[in-house]
Amino acid sequence: MSGNHEESELELFRRELVNKDGMIEILQNNIKELQEQLQNSYKRIEELNNETCNCGVCGAQYIRNNG
Repeated sequence: MSGNHEESELELFRRELVNKDGMIEILQNNIKELQEQLQNSYKRIEELNNETCNCGVCGAQYIRNNG
């Protein structure tokens, strides 16, 4: 009877480990996606900083380039 208890306890630990491995993989994928989004945001900010302002409101009729 003690053997069954130990086996079931080991099975619970195994399942918990498998679940944690799955969670780690999900989090790694989330980090990868967020890093890609961040890099795309940096690129878009650079594009916007280099655009010509022709809004007619701010009076800035020049190309912004902060680089």
